Amino acid sequence: MRLRRTAEMAGFVTMAGALMVSAAGVLLPEGVTRGAPVPGPEAAPALAAGGEEIRAMVEAWDAPPVAVTVAAPAMTAPEP
Repeated sequence: MRLRRTAEMAGFVTMAGALMVSAAGVLLPEGVTRGAPVPGPEAAPALAAGGEEIRAMVEAWDAPPVAVTVAAPAMTAPEP
């Protein structure tokens, strides 16, 4: 039973693949041509890491937090 199921599945996958390839052959245009050339990297703009704003944000992020000390309230002993 398991061998039959495996054979059926293999046949189905083979037929589905063949149908897809034949449909692609029918639907694709006959003469596939190359497009126009694209300008090379010399026409690309230069990339920069960021301006002064970004640099200031990074420095603020990397800076250690400011520790705030709060005076402890005066403790009184409870009455017996």
